[in-house]
Amino acid sequence: MNALPLLGSIPLVFLLFAAVAVAPGAVVLRGLRLPAGMRLSAVVGCSLLLAFLAWWLLWLSGVPSMLRQVLVTGGVLGCVILGRRPITRLFRRPIARYQALGCGALALHACLLHAAVFCYSGALWGEDWCFHAEQATFWLADGDTSANRFPAGHAITERPPMMNVLAGYLWGVVGTRFADYQI
Repeated sequence: MNALPLLGSIPLVFLLFAAVAVAPGAVVLRGLRLPAGMRLSAVVGCSLLLAFLAWWLLWLSGVPSMLRQVLVTGGVLGCVILGRRPITRLFRRPIARYQALGCGALALHACLLHAAVFCYSGALWGEDWCFHAEQATFWLADGDTSANRFPAGHAITERPPMMNVLAGYLWGVVGTRFADYQI
């Protein structure tokens, strides 16, 4: 297995997730007056919700997967450009920088811990991991929008789809191998 593409996708995932998690909310909430720590939380929550809704609504309307990737990524990059000032204003505050650095360090730590796991088999965790990978694959693919079950038989409404939709989006950007999903 060639590890270079996999290692090269790690910075891409972090950069893209940072853009997805901050830029759309910074544009939408630019006039909102809150303390810096609360503002960062509101921006991240709003950004993730907007990215989820964009991908999900495009999926429901039957837009092909590659075009969804281009539209959502283009929208996020457009928000990065439009939100340049609100984002820099937000991160001028030390509390927002510390919170963002703490979240980034925690995410990097989680990636490194996952890299140490060779087999997800303990305590039935492997089945759950495969279930989420299946959900992310379902939302990534050009599937049947009227389906009410995943291919393995789990109900679509069994668990809320927001993070699986976002994981599917990020997975589609960096690659569709299971090793890319683990990142």
